[in-house]
Amino acid sequence: MSDSSAALNLLQVDTETRWGGGQQQVQHLCQGLVAGGHRVTLVCHRDGILRHRMKQAPVTVLTLPSFGEVDPRGILGLARIISRGRFDLMHMHSSRAHTMGALAAALVRFRPRVVSRRSRHSTRRDPINRWKYGSGIDRVVAISRAVRRSLLESGFDPEDVDLVPSGIDPPRRRDGARKAVIAEFGLPADAELAVCVANLVALKGHRTLIRAVALLAGRRPALRVILAGGGPLLGDLEGAARSAGVKKHILFCGFRNDIDRLLSAADLSVCPSLSEGLGLSILDALAMELPVAASDVGGIPEIISHEETGLLVPPGDPAALAEAMERLLDDRDTATRLGRAGRKVVLEKYSVEAMVQGTEAVYRRVLNQAG
Repeated sequence: MSDSSAALNLLQVDTETRWGGGQQQVQHLCQGLVAGGHRVTLVCHRDGILRHRMKQAPVTVLTLPSFGEVDPRGILGLARIISRGRFDLMHMHSSRAHTMGALAAALVRFRPRVVSRRSRHSTRRDPINRWKYGSGIDRVVAISRAVRRSLLESGFDPEDVDLVPSGIDPPRRRDGARKAVIAEFGLPADAELAVCVANLVALKGHRTLIRAVALLAGRRPALRVILAGGGPLLGDLEGAARSAGVKKHILFCGFRNDIDRLLSAADLSVCPSLSEGLGLSILDALAMELPVAASDVGGIPEIISHEETGLLVPPGDPAALAEAMERLLDDRDTATRLGRAGRKVVLEKYSVEAMVQGTEAVYRRVLNQAG
């Protein structure tokens, strides 16, 4: 049985090159575990943003020659790391990391294995997924009740799925941000500014947002929406904005390191996702008392109660999204009330400390079960 106070030697695996909510959680988790007295080794992509952001952290960072999901070089390299590291447990943080980690661990017969689940997609659609989520792991960590529910609907034993909500280090408002952002983007002084923070992928619902802006632009000429995030759909979405006649209203600014500055400058935040495990960008916005219009999908309703901490709209409904955005711009009393209530929820339920402690508790349970 594991000593509940003993320091652990932990292996964390994340293989993504882009920065997203999952990578932010890995960074917070590694730093929090080290602060709690544990040894942490992170295996990550050598060209990934996560690796660069971990340079100053007291974490051992290793990379592999390949991160192809079933590339033998990467799998064998990870197997060597596992066999030499004398780790107590391995935690995998993405689908690709899960495949590589499960295969590498199987080669050297290493357990226990934990995987984080951040989306609601089916986990047992094909033989590989059935193996990955069957004999390939010992425990799943779901980031929201919605994700946990989808896992149970896929056939998981409730005893094998733990709920540990994501946590954030609340950003603070930056003085002078609005003036600086208006100058940077050449916006009109009276701009009505919305921010959407999300990678440019289909499930984030940017097309719905573009259509919503098209419905608003005629009567709100000062409306501008900043899309903060990179991804494969950049060209397609720029074309969609041109076709909708809202090119000047939608600003594609790519990946940003100053999300707090953009949010500090904004009048509202928008999250038009078609599917969402939880919604870290929503937590960031609410932490700054910024009102949010978001899709009623996935884990988002766990953060936002409609009319209490934000406004929820049906996913894929541009008219409803436009109406919610316009209401937050016109009714500033409601916007202020929602933002303040949202911040209170974030501070009470979604801290980094709670996420780290919850994850460590999962590790202890798994190790105790392993004997």
